[in-house]
Amino acid sequence: MAIQKASRLAGIVLIFVNFVTTMLSLASFAIGLWVIISPKTLAYVLERAGPLKTLFPDEVLTVQLGVGIAMLSIFFLFISVMGLYGAINCSTFILFMYAALVLLLMLLECAVFFYFTSNIKEKGVQDSDGALGHALRLAFRCCDNWVSTE
Repeated sequence: MAIQKASRLAGIVLIFVNFVTTMLSLASFAIGLWVIISPKTLAYVLERAGPLKTLFPDEVLTVQLGVGIAMLSIFFLFISVMGLYGAINCSTFILFMYAALVLLLMLLECAVFFYFTSNIKEKGVQDSDGALGHALRLAFRCCDNWVSTE
């Protein structure tokens, strides 16, 4: 009886998390399409948003960025719909595949995070670094000799 309640609760949590992830994937897909179709209007909206303008200057909003965002969001949409379908239908095979994909994504995320953080500590400060590089240096407390080029 207690196992059934725990299993039901885990299923409800899995359904909720995958539903939210599905909605966020659809929203990021829409933003990716927005970048592809009309980057100038998105730049205007980001300019009105304030701090987001420093992270996404006009030259960053390119078609390649929009395609990348759209492709990543479709990939995450596929995974979240698979988890949602598996949780709703109680399919052990689909849930196993979902768990394997999520585990692989977490390992990939750790590898990418390690690559970028080690690269920041090794290369130091470059003149071509933007606001995102500065934010990463502040977050990791490295390269204290960062000098603004303004």
